[in-house]
Order: sequence, then structure tokens, then C-alpha cells
Amino acid sequence: MMCISVIHLILIAGQMEVAYVIPVLFLSNSLGTPLLPKTIENQDFEMALKSADNKELLQKWYQLDGHAQPPCYRLQPIASHIPGFKVCSNI
Repeated sequence: MMCISVIHLILIAGQMEVAYVIPVLFLSNSLGTPLLPKTIENQDFEMALKSADNKELLQKWYQLDGHAQPPCYRLQPIASHIPGFKVCSNI
């Protein structure tokens, strides 16, 4: 299983040489809660959406907040898509 992770890291490193990619790795919560940006400016989200492989996933988790100034996309709570999910905090 470790070999697969090493192969993925090598592939990501190779892609970073030719593109502006910031990999996000979810190893587990042993290093703390993995964080995604809670808000993304409208222009940045549209640019990310154009280059995304899985547009539906971005559109599922980020919703436009037209009441914000300037308008932005907000990350939806996990419980809105996974019923019964509870966020635990050890702090």
C-alpha cells in the first residue's frame, strides 16, 4: 500500500514540472483536520472550474454566495451532503 502512495507522489511531482498544480493530500486526520478554503472568490472559482477534471464535485461542495460583497463561493458543511456526520474537536 505504501508503494502506491509513493508512485502517486512521483506522478504528482512530475506533473508539477509542467503545470501550476497544488496537490492536496488527505492522509488521515492524524496530522489535524485537512482544510480546504472556506471561500473562493468568484473569478478564481470560475477559473478553477474551467480546468477541473471533476466539475460536478466542485459544484457540489462550493455554492455561490451572491449576498457576499464581492460574491464568492462558500464551502458547504459536510453534514449537508453526509447526513449524520459530526465534526469532533479535540481543542
